[in-house]
Amino acid sequence: MTTHHYNRWTFKASRLAHMETCKIEDADVFHRVGVSGELGFLRLLSNWNRVSARGFETTGILYIYHPEYPK
Repeated sequence: MTTHHYNRWTFKASRLAHMETCKIEDADVFHRVGVSGELGFLRLLSNWNRVSARGFETTGILYIYHPEYPK
């Protein structure tokens, strides 16, 4: 079973509020988007990313994938 690793970055008022390293199993990816493997994982992350901007302030959550994550 493949495990995908990614970072979750939370921004509030254009500043990094929180960053955590996360992982998700390939079966969970398939359950959420109907496609497994790296393509399904990237589709899932693109669905999760949410950023909004008002004036010069940016607020949102970014999910960043590191394909070279050490195993």
